Amino acid sequence: MPYNTLITQIEDILRVELTGGRVPDQAVSESIKVWSSVSGICHERGLHKILAVLRLTGIPSRWEAFSIGEHADKLKFEKDIRFAIVDYNKDSLPMNLFAKTVAANRGWVGEVFENEDDALKWLNLLDGPEPYE
Repeated sequence: MPYNTLITQIEDILRVELTGGRVPDQAVSESIKVWSSVSGICHERGLHKILAVLRLTGIPSRWEAFSIGEHADKLKFEKDIRFAIVDYNKDSLPMNLFAKTVAANRGWVGEVFENEDDALKWLNLLDGPEPYE
């Protein structure tokens, strides 16, 4: 089942909300479709901050999480893109943290959160001092 995707812009942040269910052996291809589209939108609009809100059922496998993190390089995102990922599915949170680590090992900056308020605070800190201070 394809993900349902709602993309909106909130000031300088592109908000991408995904709903639906993860289907085994389709999570990687679905993710690539969504994030390829998002990459193009960011490039067209000159945006560098992404708030990804995941309301997906199911849990990606370790291989799927690795592949999704690994594909960050292939999606033509600018290297200054910052990802704040909100995962409302507590069961899939560990795999999204793993995917974030895989992407971070390839030079991408992102964090995984359990709620949108914390994610937005982190993204907005990127205009000021480094969020890691």
